[in-house]
Amino acid sequence: MEREAIKIGLRVNEDKTKFLMVAASERTKNLVGSHLVIGDKRFEVVNDFVYLGSIISNNFDTSMEIKRRILAAQRAYFSIRHLLTSKRISRHAKLEMYKTLIRPVAMYGSESWTLTAADEHAIGVFERKILRAIFGPKKEEELYKCRSNIELYQLFREADIVKRIKVNRLRWAGHVIRRPVEAPLNKVFKSDFVDGKRSRGRPKNSWKEAVDRDSTALGIGNWQTVANDRASYRRQLREVMDHN
Repeated sequence: MEREAIKIGLRVNEDKTKFLMVAASERTKNLVGSHLVIGDKRFEVVNDFVYLGSIISNNFDTSMEIKRRILAAQRAYFSIRHLLTSKRISRHAKLEMYKTLIRPVAMYGSESWTLTAADEHAIGVFERKILRAIFGPKKEEELYKCRSNIELYQLFREADIVKRIKVNRLRWAGHVIRRPVEAPLNKVFKSDFVDGKRSRGRPKNSWKEAVDRDSTALGIGNWQTVANDRASYRRQLREVMDHN
């Protein structure tokens, strides 16, 4: 790789290059902190690292990345919290701030996530925290009461963030399935590279299984067939988003 990189004026950066081994055995944990030596280069062995803004881990667990996204979105929220709670700014403007400045931070890279029930709960709690700051409490008989989850989304009048993530994942799945058969992306999606005997216990849900489950729950049916018609598929996804 170094030889080919030099041909176009690039050099391998030892500090930014990491070595990660994907395996189910405990042997990988013992390697963390050591170095892989190739020629005169030393590459640190890690369990996870940040690539293109997302965490890549050796067990493909997206929960760590989801927690990281929520923390980043919380920082974005606290930076404009004084605006979201201000009485001088309309609710419409506050909602636009949330949808433009905060929600994209929380959803970055979500097309590749495989959500667990705990992940969905954590993301939903985060969004409702912001909506409560925007809409504020309601007054009943001289007392202020915290709004319920149903009341928040009745005021919001849009799909919640979990549903939006699932629809975006379905939209990205449509791009994948429409790729040519020989395209690397399509090969990875349709291939099974795992050989041998799996470990004990229920295996984690795969990304494809999550997409299949979401398409059934949202009433799209066999998404792999429907997605071949791009215009019809996108129209169905828009209808799903509009139906709360």
